[in-house]
Amino acid sequence: MTGPFPQAPPGPASATAPGPGARPALSTATRWLSAPYRRHRHAAELERRARQWAAGSGLAAGPAAVRLRAHGLDRLAAVVLSEERDEQVLRYARWLIWVFHLDDHVESRTTPEAVETLFGGLLDRIGPPGTVAPAPRGEADGDGRAVAEVLTDLWRRTGRGMSDHWQQRFRRHLRQQRAGCLREHLLRATGTVPTPQEYPRLRRWSSGPWLYDLPEAVLGVELPPAFAATALWRELTHHVGDAANGCNDLLSAEKESADRLTVNHLLVARHRKGLTGAEAVQWVTEHVVDRLDRAAELGRRAPAAAQDLGLSPAAVREVSRVVCATLNFPAAYLTWALGSARYAPPPP
Repeated sequence: MTGPFPQAPPGPASATAPGPGARPALSTATRWLSAPYRRHRHAAELERRARQWAAGSGLAAGPAAVRLRAHGLDRLAAVVLSEERDEQVLRYARWLIWVFHLDDHVESRTTPEAVETLFGGLLDRIGPPGTVAPAPRGEADGDGRAVAEVLTDLWRRTGRGMSDHWQQRFRRHLRQQRAGCLREHLLRATGTVPTPQEYPRLRRWSSGPWLYDLPEAVLGVELPPAFAATALWRELTHHVGDAANGCNDLLSAEKESADRLTVNHLLVARHRKGLTGAEAVQWVTEHVVDRLDRAAELGRRAPAAAQDLGLSPAAVREVSRVVCATLNFPAAYLTWALGSARYAPPPP
């Protein structure tokens, strides 16, 4: 496969799980991860409405509804946006349910052609205003149709209210996710663990960099293009994404090992750096803490950076609001994930 990622030398991935130390290591590692986080005052009602929407949309009908409740995907938004309006929290919850459903759907694709078809169909659904979406690209299974159709509805409710600049940014980030997922598919098919040099950008892309565009659409504010193009904002979202991905890797390593997935920071630490299981957990946890510290420092500098661009006081306040929501994501994600059945160890 050709593409933007350097080619890692082939090598069999170790199937050995990293051990049970990830949860306590994360939960006590730093003030960013151990601080108590509030839930929205109407969380229970909003979660019920999110589950009802998921069932009605086709994402969580029948057994999938039981899995949704066990995983608690509807609960994450009430922690990330604990102080926002009800409809904003519900809108974010719908997106997050779709995000995790998409993640599971990508992992179930068995060929690169299937990954291409999936993302091609998604990109068709969010084309520029005035374009007519072509016929679905081979979305033969009901699950694939539901993923695409729900994106169409979410995009109509949120993305269409944003500027062309924001929409173009979102589409560019979805194309990056397609490239990252195709690369991950190749690594999985060959049993290859990415190198430490390749891993960060690969993981940022495959996990969906558009996730950090969503707060703007959900909150109904938009970063001025001049600020969105700064190195400060780019690095801040990179650090936040790296921290969230590191938490995910620590908590999901056993399940991913059982599923023969190879793009996990613990596997990179063990297979490429020769660390033991306990050393790998410590190394990745320190990486998460480092990224949180860096993101927080950039967040403190964000208002001044926005002022230096000549933005109005109102625009600076909107920048700060988006920055705060973005910075809250990794710790809120971990608060949710530590109590979610999604990351429970696989049965023996």
